[in-house]
Amino acid sequence: MHFSASTSLAVLLAVMTPVSAWRATFYDQWFCNPKDDTQYRSISGDTDGACYIFGKDMPGTACEKFTNGGVNKGACDGEAFVPQAVLVQPGTACEVFADDNCEVAVRRYWSTDGYPYCGVYDAGIGFSISPIKSFHCLPSSNTDNRGRD
Repeated sequence: MHFSASTSLAVLLAVMTPVSAWRATFYDQWFCNPKDDTQYRSISGDTDGACYIFGKDMPGTACEKFTNGGVNKGACDGEAFVPQAVLVQPGTACEVFADDNCEVAVRRYWSTDGYPYCGVYDAGIGFSISPIKSFHCLPSSNTDNRGRD
């Protein structure tokens, strides 16, 4: 059996193409349905459980920034971003936190029915509501099934 060079190249590229282990979208408003003024970031990665902090470098991730409800698309940058909700894709589990160290006020979100799951973060710190400041995600098959918050 002989394969053409283009078939061999297609197979090689398919094998070498990185597959993200997890994918989530973070929104700067209290819902996962972008409106005209919504800013959101779609982040995916292949490192399980690493702590990522908004406003800092996130090695091992791919990130796209959307503004004006998704009309404008660009690369994520270091500008201020204050997420209030997360849309977790099927096969992904995420924990979000109110601090910069993935330690305080954890909430867990993942899809259990094959559809994306929207989690609105409502952690109270003192007398105010805190936004998501850090997170970590992993494939939902790697969770210990502790339950969703």
